[in-house]
Amino acid sequence: MFDQTTLQKFMLTTAAAVIATVTLTSCKGVGTGMEGNIYEKMTIFSLIALTFIAVIFIPFVSSDSKAQARYRELVRNAAPLPLSTEWLTGNPVYVWDSRKSFFKMLFTTDGSLFESEIVTSNGLDPKPNRCGTWALTSTGALQLTRESTSGTRNFTRISQDGYHLPTLMRLSSGFAEAWFLGDNGLAEQQISCFGYPGSCPSSEKFTAGLVSGLTVYWASYPPVISGSEVSANPELAFGVVTFHPDGTLSKSINNPVEGTPDYRPSFTGTWQVDEHFGVLNVSLGLYATEVTLLLYDGRQQSLLVGTTSGNEQWFLDQERGKEDLIRHLEIVTGLG
Repeated sequence: MFDQTTLQKFMLTTAAAVIATVTLTSCKGVGTGMEGNIYEKMTIFSLIALTFIAVIFIPFVSSDSKAQARYRELVRNAAPLPLSTEWLTGNPVYVWDSRKSFFKMLFTTDGSLFESEIVTSNGLDPKPNRCGTWALTSTGALQLTRESTSGTRNFTRISQDGYHLPTLMRLSSGFAEAWFLGDNGLAEQQISCFGYPGSCPSSEKFTAGLVSGLTVYWASYPPVISGSEVSANPELAFGVVTFHPDGTLSKSINNPVEGTPDYRPSFTGTWQVDEHFGVLNVSLGLYATEVTLLLYDGRQQSLLVGTTSGNEQWFLDQERGKEDLIRHLEIVTGLG
């Protein structure tokens, strides 16, 4: 199976090869005869090449643009959720600044705001320095006033907590930032940025008893991405896998967010745990992957795991695993 990124790379490579072939053929034709005006011929060739490029590339660009526009509208129209002093001061806040960077903020009970430099390397927990003040309005909105600037930035919380997701904080401009809070905020931040938590690697390891006999609902992680603005991950997918006690497994298709979910077992394979290294080895036909445990949440009965093809969140609870997955997707695609 090819994911969207692989398919796009294949199409782009094919397009480049075809354009190169047409160019060489056209140049050869120019050398064998001078009938007609060479500038007219080059103009016609350019129009053909541009048309071909448009046919190949515009569907991808327009599809991404439409998805981003839909999410932007979702953020803009999301209902505000009040903040509390305890919610802000209980733990450090890690702000996802861009796809591969973040910074740290501290909110103290005396109204002081501390902020670190932007971090672009995995494994660091930056030290914040005092930079201004903060306050909550009567409606639970957040106001940040930095000493280096004369203005005040206003933030409104617009997404629910849960499932290792960042909290989306909307600015007055209508754009949103992704803030990671809680005990595991730094690890979740680094997993989203760099794929694994460099400063706080997981002390938990896979064991056979952790997954044997379980039906696990999963979704690709992170479900949102941060760049010039926060948006839903275009490669977000989800499904279910059952780890049978005899070492075999059954797996559904990788469901896209759009459409009706199909949880029926469509693929079979095998699994085993390397107890020495604490990794899970999974084989599906000719496809084999090693799964590592990045973060274990016993309270929510969920895992963040790393695979050779990307990270995933697993929901382990046998009674509410499916509901946990649905709720997770609802928060991502509808902000809860």
